[in-house]
Amino acid sequence: MAMPQPKAISAKPAENSTDAKQRIVWVDIARGLAICLVVLHHSVLAAVKVGELGEAVSRVNGLLLHLRMPLFFFCSGLLASWCITKPWSAVLLNRGLVLVWLILLWTVLYFGLQQFIPVNPWTVAPDPRHLFITPYVTLWFIYAILLLTLLMKALAARSLVMQVLVVLALHVPLVLIYKGFEDQLVGTSIGLWQLINVLGRFALLYFAAGCWLAPMVVALFRDGRRVLVLFPLAVFIWVAEVAGPHVLQLDFALPRLLAGIPAVFLGMAFAALLALWTPTRTVFGWIGTRTLEIFLFHSVLIGLAFMLVEPLGITSGTTALLLFVGFGLLGSIACERAASLVKVPFLFRPPERVREYARSLLARLAPRFDESRNVRQGRLPSPLASSLR
Repeated sequence: MAMPQPKAISAKPAENSTDAKQRIVWVDIARGLAICLVVLHHSVLAAVKVGELGEAVSRVNGLLLHLRMPLFFFCSGLLASWCITKPWSAVLLNRGLVLVWLILLWTVLYFGLQQFIPVNPWTVAPDPRHLFITPYVTLWFIYAILLLTLLMKALAARSLVMQVLVVLALHVPLVLIYKGFEDQLVGTSIGLWQLINVLGRFALLYFAAGCWLAPMVVALFRDGRRVLVLFPLAVFIWVAEVAGPHVLQLDFALPRLLAGIPAVFLGMAFAALLALWTPTRTVFGWIGTRTLEIFLFHSVLIGLAFMLVEPLGITSGTTALLLFVGFGLLGSIACERAASLVKVPFLFRPPERVREYARSLLARLAPRFDESRNVRQGRLPSPLASSLR
């Protein structure tokens, strides 16, 4: 049987959708893959508290280190490149307000649930004295997206050279703080340590790179025939970087910050490849449009599964890992579906009353910026896709 010819990968609006904005399918798939790897990573960290997992699991989890969050932040920056073309009032209302609302609401929810469930069981419980002052463990990701979006919006009107210089200048002190005060940060606030750690290691540069390279990357993976060539090339580059020092006796190892480049390229190429096949495009694309919900739910559900380990008599780390992945991923999807059915949208975005108040406040206080000139000069990327959910 002859293989069907691959079709061009394009963004199509959802059926029966009144939203005129379009999504880029392979970007959603990449985000779906990234959130699955995040759940797996946290499940591994929780499972090692139950029993040994073996060297193979630890090695695979280590190999995925430079794929999980670098890919997530690169794709987030890619989608943010559409957001930052909007006026400040739109960015603050549609992105800033949503992220601040998530921080406030889920800090309260996590703290309340922590009294009954070991939320984020792979680490110590946060000090309640630091609520709202520092990130509540996994909420560091929301803080990071908020800070990075506002930063790139503030830089959007500047030249690319100026943007690069500012990002690099901010990167240096973050690394120095992370390296110089790691012990103190870990001893006071795990969430703040994680935020500075990730911003300094890769989040700032990969998010900014996603904004800068968005048009080129989208064009690169637009055609299915090109993807069939790019994927084996991405595999070769990644294998050469990882296995080169051990197999080829050639030291291709990149500095820690740059080690994510081959992995991110591989992740994007793999996502574009999955977009060519309807079942994988449907499954991972669907997950990719719900990364926020899965991210917020999974730490609670892994904590709930952690409570079941002793009653179920589980002593094997491998068995615990399967339990945690099942609860963390499948349970989060079930919770997202349940939240949709019972109509509790306030869990993921502010109520309309809050939005109206913020809109009226911005109308009075926010300065007006004329960004049309910047768009015409090509300093801002063209719209790419709908914003993060």
